[in-house]
Amino acid sequence: MSPFRGTQARVRKSLFDVLYGQVTDKLMIDIFAGAGSIGIEALRRGAKKVFFIEKDKKLSSIIRNNLNSFNFKERGDVWSMDAFRALRVLKKKGFLFDIFFADPPYDYRDTTKFLSHLFTSGILAKEAKGVIEHSRHLSLPDIYPSFKKWKEKRFGETVLTFYKGDQN
Repeated sequence: MSPFRGTQARVRKSLFDVLYGQVTDKLMIDIFAGAGSIGIEALRRGAKKVFFIEKDKKLSSIIRNNLNSFNFKERGDVWSMDAFRALRVLKKKGFLFDIFFADPPYDYRDTTKFLSHLFTSGILAKEAKGVIEHSRHLSLPDIYPSFKKWKEKRFGETVLTFYKGDQN
């Protein structure tokens, strides 16, 4: 069985139902992007640009092909690197993202550590919103520095946990 687990169509639809209208003209990061279906859907819905972070070179190639197929090549940037390294490089380059999506493998042992790094990395705008897709067996904290959980949706084994910047 392949380690790749794409986001199901009904989960993807629900995600964008919750974020309805909030991706238009926004800068987004899709981390652990897989084949890039979430980021490409965001581009279809008007995102200004999406950065796809995917360590697997074959999947990164699929994302590039998909971007070309949908004529989104100019609005998508694919980085084949480890997620932790990508956060450091993006910070150095001064990027500030409005929307984030992260779908670490369900057996990924560093999910909470990664999220802590993401929320303190300095690459997310204060008012950023985003989603973590994860197994129902993983419980994520309600609050991270400057970010708080505001919604959770369950789909069998899959959970979407929504976070937003805490402007207080």
